[in-house]
Amino acid sequence: MTTHSPATLDADSLQRLLRKGGSFPEKHRIMIWSYLLALPENRAEYLSLSSRGTHEAYDSIERVYPIKDRTLLERFRRTMSVLTHWSPICGLASYLPELLFPVVNVFGPNHLGAAEMCMTLLTNHFESWFTSFPHPPVDYLAMVQAVLRAHDPILVQTMVDDWRVSVTEYAWPLLRSLFTSVLHGPEWLKMMDHAVFAPPCWMVFFTAAYLHHCRASILKAGGRTRLLGLLCRHCAVDIDYAITKAHDWMTANRRDAEVIPVVPEAMYILTPLGSTSAGYPLFHPHQSAVEVSPGPGLAGVDPVDTDSDTTESEYY
Repeated sequence: MTTHSPATLDADSLQRLLRKGGSFPEKHRIMIWSYLLALPENRAEYLSLSSRGTHEAYDSIERVYPIKDRTLLERFRRTMSVLTHWSPICGLASYLPELLFPVVNVFGPNHLGAAEMCMTLLTNHFESWFTSFPHPPVDYLAMVQAVLRAHDPILVQTMVDDWRVSVTEYAWPLLRSLFTSVLHGPEWLKMMDHAVFAPPCWMVFFTAAYLHHCRASILKAGGRTRLLGLLCRHCAVDIDYAITKAHDWMTANRRDAEVIPVVPEAMYILTPLGSTSAGYPLFHPHQSAVEVSPGPGLAGVDPVDTDSDTTESEYY
């Protein structure tokens, strides 16, 4: 079944819709996301991957992610298995289930759409994350800190210099959960509407903007321990303010490259999955990583992520 019609959708009308309402209509969200990301709906390629069955990396995913809804659990297992058959690193990066679960949840029974959106996010928005695997994406996080320092140097000085909290500690938990650890459902969906509409680099600026918006609470924390606790739970935010700041800072980065820390031009360009006739693109961002033998349960649990205590409740 076709999920979108280019004849009835265009970027200008969707931008007006987003500006007017702040988010896309719920009943049309999947159709709009699929259109904006140019998901190819390559059913043959998807079925070829799906036919390989459950990947051993996700045989026991319920031990780490105890999802009560069995139907949702099996959708999640199936999608993560498809992704791992497509690219083995998807069975090695322990943060990927946490990152991608909310996407699978939004797409519901649309297994094809969920898998293709996850692939698109991995090959565009988060591709640079894997250059330092199995460690956190230090280059990506450095961009977040550079943007935040340019717009709120006192906040960065307080966290990094005074409290000795690294960007890996204050920004990585937000990103690896795709902000589900700190945003409620409607806030998260609104954020994702803008992330899908904007260039892939937008999440860099949103992360910095979110932290800037939380500056009063952060500074009130008064130190390292309370700050780290603050950044792993919901914080009352004006999501529209953070989104607007992210757009403004992204525009300024491109326009004033000599003043604002530069995010590479390549990160402004979306490369759809269907841009080649050979099917889904190969995704081996870190070849040495995919040669590691998977361990029991979730394969290749990163030592940097072993303190993650994500539960199903965080995604609602």
